[in-house]
Amino acid sequence: MNHQIIKNIIEDVFEKAKNDSPSHSVNALTNFIEEHSKLSYKTLERAHKKYIDDEETTWSPNGASVSNFCKFLGYDDYKDYKEKTKRDDSEIEEPTIIIIPEDNFDTSPNPNNDDLNENDNQKKRKWIWIVIICLSTITLVFLYDHLIKTKVNKGNDPLIGCMAWAKDHYEEVECDLSMHPIYGTKVERLVPERMEAMRKVEVDAATPFFSEETGKPLIWYFKGKNARFEYFTSPGLHPVNGETLRKITPGIIQNHVPIHKMNKDSFIESTSDSDNSNQVNITNTNLGIAIFNTEGFDERLSSKILEVYFKGNPSNIYLKDKKIYDQDFIESFNSKMNLKNNKILTNIDTLCLGITEYTFIKSKMSEDRINCTIKLKLDFYSKAESQWIKIKDKFIERTGTGYSREEAIANTIKKINYE
Repeated sequence: MNHQIIKNIIEDVFEKAKNDSPSHSVNALTNFIEEHSKLSYKTLERAHKKYIDDEETTWSPNGASVSNFCKFLGYDDYKDYKEKTKRDDSEIEEPTIIIIPEDNFDTSPNPNNDDLNENDNQKKRKWIWIVIICLSTITLVFLYDHLIKTKVNKGNDPLIGCMAWAKDHYEEVECDLSMHPIYGTKVERLVPERMEAMRKVEVDAATPFFSEETGKPLIWYFKGKNARFEYFTSPGLHPVNGETLRKITPGIIQNHVPIHKMNKDSFIESTSDSDNSNQVNITNTNLGIAIFNTEGFDERLSSKILEVYFKGNPSNIYLKDKKIYDQDFIESFNSKMNLKNNKILTNIDTLCLGITEYTFIKSKMSEDRINCTIKLKLDFYSKAESQWIKIKDKFIERTGTGYSREEAIANTIKKINYE
């Protein structure tokens, strides 16, 4: 990038700040620009000293800083600034190498000693070439260093940029920083693809771990101290400790991924919206649960519902009596049902009723696999005097796969989102 154009940009930046800032001191202008751009105070201070105060310094702004200077002025980038201001775009000219002509030296014959004069001439020519070689080397080193620092592409736009890890994602930072100013993470060369793709995420059994089209992993993990797992959306190195991330496997999912995120605002923790006087703290009640499929009481899903929503409940009652409870009972359940007709229900404060439907088909991706689809309808009731009040209802549908029906069912239940 042209030195004079950069100088013009810096001058325009501080001139713009003077128009907008109530104070025109260098410190006030620098603080004002920092607050209204992605530029750091240190970068602005150095730029003012070099391009406005004309102090001798080897510092030069990198590509990302130049782009941010242009954005502060209202341009898209360095290229946009040049096109719209129509400034001279000549690159740094190669220094002219001055060759000292031999005529400047006294090479006239010495009648007394011709051989001595010839040796002197050879020495002079040798030193001239040494000077030329040194000047050429210095010029090449300077140009190479300049190109490395500016990294100019065909459109003369700066490519250099830097990023640092910010809690759960990468964000762009100034390259003159050694670490992130808030999180203290290492500043790295900006890689757009990694910056866009890499995220740290929380997972549960409902997370899509593999691509449905290709079967390739979508999640990578790192196992830290105390068997603490961290999950990321891109392969490569851990953004903080530099360790290699590993791709997710069914074994890791089965043994370490939680089935459900136990959020405080999970719907089963909520209370009745229709009548505040009948609010019930479900975790402190006697719970009755009846979930049935076409073959009878669904033990597996009933246990999972208890584990997810009612963990720590002091009293859980499985309503498994085939003479009383079945799909017909659930479908015909009336919130005004007289509790005196059922001694078990009389002792229950909260009631969970559900009907499940299982469907099995061969997987299109592999003939050896079976797809299982579970449809689950849930209704939750709380007792108020002699009636039941519906707290919430929910319909869940999820599909999983396995090499047998049992494995497909188990994998489907793991993927159910209970939120």
